[in-house]
Order: sequence, then structure tokens, then C-alpha cells
Amino acid sequence: AQISAKPNIGYHFVQWSDGNTENPRTLELTQDTFLTAEFAQSFSGQCGDSLYWELVYTTLHITGSGAMYNYTSDTAPWKLLVSSIKSLTIAEDVTSIERSAFSGCTAIESIVWSAKKYANPANKEVAPFYDIRSQIKSFTFGEAVEHIPAYLCYGMDNLTSVTTPNSLKTIGTSAFEGCARLGKISLGTGVEEIAANAFAGCTRLYDIYCHAVYPPFVDESSFANYNAYLYIPCDSKRDYTLDPVWGKFQHIECLSNEETDVENVDTSSQQQTNCQKIIRNGQLLILRDGVEYTVMGQEL
Repeated sequence: AQISAKPNIGYHFVQWSDGNTENPRTLELTQDTFLTAEFAQSFSGQCGDSLYWELVYTTLHITGSGAMYNYTSDTAPWKLLVSSIKSLTIAEDVTSIERSAFSGCTAIESIVWSAKKYANPANKEVAPFYDIRSQIKSFTFGEAVEHIPAYLCYGMDNLTSVTTPNSLKTIGTSAFEGCARLGKISLGTGVEEIAANAFAGCTRLYDIYCHAVYPPFVDESSFANYNAYLYIPCDSKRDYTLDPVWGKFQHIECLSNEETDVENVDTSSQQQTNCQKIIRNGQLLILRDGVEYTVMGQEL
């Protein structure tokens, strides 16, 4: 006779009560035999044909290559651990993640994304983090990332920190659309293209640091706020100023001349006001709804 033990989601088979670890197992029965299966909670396992997961302390690591299995919040193998997962790392060769795979992970606030071959989602509803978009506060892209997929950070309205590498070349459609609390972004020397609506709805994006010597191709809809400060290489200022889109920024300054630190200000008691403290060239200023003021309230 052949017997098998099937664990519930979040558990794995350990052994039979007689110490045998084969599963399934073939038995030659000559008398009444009583066996029970022993299971243990899983903290690692397989989540794709060549994809694996492991929870280390509070970080869920997705490693290996290829596509993730089609999970929902009820079928993901980390289902029983969701309250412990506070950060997530995605390896270089991951190519696909179902939208609902992390939908039950209500404690995740930071993501490290190293995927280099990830296909652009067809729309925002199938983006991998759409179900947890309002939880994410920090998003870091790995050193080898050249492309940020479309809709990847769509609607992350509490996202305040984004780190991009010099290897980055392209930013996909609506990649950061709706990231309403994002105050600044720094783009490396290799950026070549920023797609339509990449930063649409980023109403607090007041400081953009673009280190590319040649102005990247941008769509007119790529940015929401052209009253922001754009910092570019000094030798490239003429090219940026004459560009039909980059030239729309009202404040274009040299990277070497700016010393800016940004601190978000709590404006919950104010009526729909976007406000930040800015230290520019050693002077403390208040940036409110795109207008600069001194600490005494004088408009500049």
C-alpha cells in the first residue's frame, strides 16, 4: 500500500511516527499498522519552478529565477508568517510575481528590488505590489537594475524614500504615479528615458537630481510639478533648458552649487497644504505648495 501526507499551507512534512521520512511511502502490510505524520511550520521553501523563499528575522527573501507560482493571500506559503514580514527582497532573475502574492503581508514597509528581467505589467491592477501599495515607505533598487517596470510603485502614497543606482537607464510608464509623499528623487548618470506619467501625481516632488550629462527623453506627462527644483550637471544646463520638456522646469540649478536637505513637515492640521522644510545653501526655508518662504513667513 502507498500512503502520503499532505501538509496545510505554511507547514511541511517532517517524518512518520516510526521515524521514516519517505513521503509518499510504500508499505507492505502484514498486520494492523498505525502511523501518524509529523509536520512543522515552514520558514522557507519553493515558490516557483526555480524560485525560492526564506524568512530571515523579519525579511522575506525571494531568490532563484523565473516566475512565481500564482498565489493569493490564502495560498501563499508564507501565509502564517505575514505579521512577521516587515521587509521584502526580490532577486535579480525574478521575472513575474502575482499581484496577490503579498496581499496579506500587512506589516511590509520596505522593499529591495534587484530584478533585471521583470516584464512590464499590462496595467496597474496586475502590478506585484498593488495590494500593499499604501504600506510601502521605502523602495531601494539594486545596483544592477537598468529598468524600473511600469506601474511598479504605482499608488504608493506613503512612499518617502527611493534609492536608484547609476546603472538605471529607463523608468516605465506610471512607475511612481500617485506617490504623493515622495519629496525628492535622484537619477544617476545612465538614465536615458522616463516614460509617460512616470511621476504623475507626485505633488510633493520638489527636488529632482538628474546626473545624466545628456537630457533623458521624457514625456510631457512624466512629471506633475514643473515648479520643482531640477538639479543637473552645470555643463549640461543649456541642453536641459532648451529641451522642450526639461526646459519647462521653473527652477534649474547646477548640482555642484546645491546643498539641500529635505524634511517632511506634518501638515495634518492644515487644509490640504503641501509643506516642507528645506535647507538650501545653509539657509532654512519653508516650501509650501511650490512657493518658498523664509522662516519669518516672507515669500521669496
